[in-house]
Amino acid sequence: MGITTIKACAAVLFLLAHTSAFAQGFRDWRFGMSKAEVTAVGDATRYYRFKNGDLGAQGEPFEDRLVSISFYFGDGKLTRVMLIPYMGTDPAKALDAWQDVYTHMKRRCSVGELHESLAAFEAATAKLAQGQRHQMGCHPMPSGVRLWASALRTADGSLMISVNYGEP
Repeated sequence: MGITTIKACAAVLFLLAHTSAFAQGFRDWRFGMSKAEVTAVGDATRYYRFKNGDLGAQGEPFEDRLVSISFYFGDGKLTRVMLIPYMGTDPAKALDAWQDVYTHMKRRCSVGELHESLAAFEAATAKLAQGQRHQMGCHPMPSGVRLWASALRTADGSLMISVNYGEP
């Protein structure tokens, strides 16, 4: 093996080691991105800023619907992406969104059986008080990402259904 080949191999290994933190995320957004890098994905005019400085956008394709998406940052770097397929008070629409979340997660990890997930969702959400949540997670978690879903009872009594991609 020549010196040129060794240098090329070393360069590839260096790049792989230093881009692995960016290898996971959701679609074109990768953990470790700055806010400027996040808003450079797609149409920059669709992004908005929350009071705390995190970012959001509307109209992100998710299963059979367009959803809101939120981007959370720590030390100026992307640490979590949250998609919100439903927010409201209609139990049937919430259950439909939960099924979409299940389908989305099932393609990426093991989350049990659909009928069990839907039954657990209906039983838990019927009893949720304000601020409480019902969650579903991967077991085991996929490599390089934390992936989970939540049904949160909000202050106004709505259910917020979300799927989250978090930095490991």
